[in-house]
Amino acid sequence: MLVKSKKKYFKERIFESKGNSNELYKLVKSLYKPTSSYKPVLPSHDDTEQLCNSFSSFFGGKIDNIRNQLDNESTLTPNNEPPSNPSSTLQEFRPALVEEVEKLIIAMPNKSCVLDKIPAWLFKEAHKELAPSLADIINSSLANHDFPSSLKQAYVTPLIKKASLDKEEMKNYRPVSNIPIISKLIEKIVSSRILQHLAFNNLHTNFQSAYKQH
Repeated sequence: MLVKSKKKYFKERIFESKGNSNELYKLVKSLYKPTSSYKPVLPSHDDTEQLCNSFSSFFGGKIDNIRNQLDNESTLTPNNEPPSNPSSTLQEFRPALVEEVEKLIIAMPNKSCVLDKIPAWLFKEAHKELAPSLADIINSSLANHDFPSSLKQAYVTPLIKKASLDKEEMKNYRPVSNIPIISKLIEKIVSSRILQHLAFNNLHTNFQSAYKQH
């Protein structure tokens, strides 16, 4: 099915490019996927695996520190303590509709993750056929309160914050994660439910301006 869809897609693209040499050249070039001339900025290293492990430990340590700070109740003060309203607790997530999943797929950028088995363009091309099955997967995750371990994996790229910073210092890098498309869909569905709940029950703190709809 995937091979046939891919062949059909490129046949149509080639036909549409008939008489337009520039578009045809771009299409053929994209098929060959030439190696990019971009060279990432990284610390000096002799062992790539060791460098990856070092970055993993460094970024993981930063996350652990944040979690420890959040677990410390002394960090909450009367001025920033979240509102308490037991009557407005979020007990369950509203199931995702097939139409909702279709809209999310269409709105996604044409950016794939190396962990994806299907490229983003094919997801979008076959959104009508894929949406029902994806909705079932998403709703199963919501109903069972379970986010599959396989979908928690990410392709993490360390990017230096500023070109002028010392490339040998890991603190000068930030992690950029690219997760599978299905993971992104589940995240967007859950995020929309939480934001709707917070807005409807007026649970945002007075001084919060980020990470909420305006």
